[in-house]
Amino acid sequence: MRRSVDRSAFTLIELLVVIAIIAILIGLLLPAVQKVRESAARMSCQNNLKQVALASHNYASALGVLPSGYLADKPASDNPPFTGQYIGCLFLTLPFMEQDNLYRQCTQGTPSDWTSITTVGPGYWNFAAWRYKGTVVKSLICPSDNPLSATDLMFDATFTYPATGGWGVSVSYWGSPKDYPFGPTNYSGVAGYSGTGTGNDRYSGLMCDRSKISLEQATGGDGLSTTLMFGEYLGDQDNINRRYAAGWMGWGGLPTAWGLPTGNDSGWWHFNSRHTGIVQFAMGDGSVRGIRKGITSGNDMNTFIFMSGWHDSKVVDPSSISN
Repeated sequence: MRRSVDRSAFTLIELLVVIAIIAILIGLLLPAVQKVRESAARMSCQNNLKQVALASHNYASALGVLPSGYLADKPASDNPPFTGQYIGCLFLTLPFMEQDNLYRQCTQGTPSDWTSITTVGPGYWNFAAWRYKGTVVKSLICPSDNPLSATDLMFDATFTYPATGGWGVSVSYWGSPKDYPFGPTNYSGVAGYSGTGTGNDRYSGLMCDRSKISLEQATGGDGLSTTLMFGEYLGDQDNINRRYAAGWMGWGGLPTAWGLPTGNDSGWWHFNSRHTGIVQFAMGDGSVRGIRKGITSGNDMNTFIFMSGWHDSKVVDPSSISN
């Protein structure tokens, strides 16, 4: 009888078939893996926004009012000499988001009332804060983005008060991140339609320059559940490699007058994100909503603007522009 001969390897055709099957499986699984990864990043970003909003509530519980969007000079200026602390709402909420050690380091040597809304004090660059400005706070960065890759400029302020003749820009450009390293952030307070907060702006938001709004006032206004408090921010277009970014030390409240465009129409003066189709916002009550990208006009734009104001008497249904 003849003995059978055992094979110890695949034939070339069998090997090619196996490779082709594996390639097809990878092609089928990759989009699913990417979708799961983005979903996880979106949920993590959502949690970051929620924590910032809750930290603002805790700030209000301790001090009676929500943190100001920004402590700058009034009216704000692009040109020196700068007056005002130039610290933003994210900095002010650090002690209430488990970053109290960083806050203490940054405020070493400052006057006792330096973070007071009513005090116009020296800029943070005069104190220890300048040494700690580059600290990376993970909870202030969206996992879908990489603001640390910024190559050109770091923003360290915002435009929350109008200059003569219209909306002003109070933005400090500190140069290359390599020269002036700032801890970046993907989140910004909502300053309302024009971001003035002067008392005459019907559509002013919760986070304006030196705003002093209590939770009780906001609740008695348009209500916390329908008012935007914080939103996602890139500092650049949402479809290109990062050039610009914002630093948590000084970034404050962003106006909503220019809507939520996407792609090439999106820029550093817009709320925007790396998430597909949405920009996430924390509402005044701490809940988080995804607002559709591409809102620039019409009823959707009106709804977005009305949601950004806390006392405009325009209570709208957020679900009409939410995903």
